[in-house]
Amino acid sequence: MITAWLRIHYAIGGKAAFPKMLQKYHTAPDLCRALETRAEARGLLGRNSPDRFFEFDAAMAQATERLCRENGWRIVPYPSDCYPALLRRIKDPPAVLFVRGDIEILKNPRTVAAVGTRTASRKAADAAVMLGEALAGAGVTVVSGGANGVDSAAALGAAGVSGAGCVTVLGRGFDPAPDAGPPAENAVFVTELFPGLSGRAFNFPRRNRVISGISAGTVVMEAGGKSGSLITADYAVRQGRPVFVPDAASLPSPGCAALIAKGAKEIACPRDCVEALFPDFHPDTPGSLSVRWAEAPRGRYEQSFYGAGAREYIPPEPATPPDPSSPPEPPPPEPVCGEEVSPPIKAEIPPERRERKPLTRPLPEGLSPEARAVTAALTEGPRYVDELIDRLGLPAPQVQIAVTELELEDAVTVGPGGRVSLR
Repeated sequence: MITAWLRIHYAIGGKAAFPKMLQKYHTAPDLCRALETRAEARGLLGRNSPDRFFEFDAAMAQATERLCRENGWRIVPYPSDCYPALLRRIKDPPAVLFVRGDIEILKNPRTVAAVGTRTASRKAADAAVMLGEALAGAGVTVVSGGANGVDSAAALGAAGVSGAGCVTVLGRGFDPAPDAGPPAENAVFVTELFPGLSGRAFNFPRRNRVISGISAGTVVMEAGGKSGSLITADYAVRQGRPVFVPDAASLPSPGCAALIAKGAKEIACPRDCVEALFPDFHPDTPGSLSVRWAEAPRGRYEQSFYGAGAREYIPPEPATPPDPSSPPEPPPPEPVCGEEVSPPIKAEIPPERRERKPLTRPLPEGLSPEARAVTAALTEGPRYVDELIDRLGLPAPQVQIAVTELELEDAVTVGPGGRVSLR
């Protein structure tokens, strides 16, 4: 039966055609026969080609099942009791989830997504830790994408208490090398991508739809004007789920301000979110549910699951007034005709990143302006897709398309977690 579900997932899992076809054919074997006989070549499949079903045969499905069993990864098909109930209600649910960790966490009907920028401020990161700890301790499971910054801060808080735990949705498939060890206690990792698939730019919007799909509501703690976390909020709205942001007086950010303008609800503390989503739920241990964002304990977020801490604002040193007794500095020499003059280094670039990495190969002809902008940003070092979105100020889909364009030209590589680097 798992073999049939894996083939279905490869062919139409995560597409709007899947729930419609399952409703018509009822069982995985019957649905497989419909795909095998091309019964829906011009029917419910729409634009999805039935040929994809034949690319992943029974032997490949059995090999995938064996790999998961050997590594302790669970395969959770759509009808399973462990499949998140809320995820079944979206229009394009995965046919299969791959799970690593405490699978019982997925059965909790009370879930909240906590997402935000990777480059979180210290204040937002500490508030996210408190949010995760307060929700999990009260019996609400926290869902995030596991990225640096807000996501991992919320997961860190949720996994650190004895409670409902956290769900981390990955934008890549499991791999025997990095995923050999068990996840943090009270945590479960979930992905719809097959084992071995690396994080690609186009996978992350799909990952975001699963984050919001598992959750009854989404809290965006902090976001830039073009942050990738806004994609998760957009999916939540499409799925009919509410979006929450901290009140602007406590944690202002451009992305959250844009969400407020679109109808997101401001909340002053974790309790506001819980009461709005689960009015009949009265937690036995309210803990820090009523603590306001501005009063969150400081210094709780020292490092994420991936080892990167939140940024901390360091004020610039005051300028020293010039000594009137010292002679003025001589003007710089005029450049010789034909000599290149190096542009001044911008003050916001940290000293350790002032030395730019030269391109090892010329750029391909015909690149889009967005792809060239991404390449220029990567000369300072590898960056995550969300960081590129924040830095370039471009819409998330344009950046993701540009990264894919560069991948196809063999100009960049995309590593686990969506970390993009020049070749």
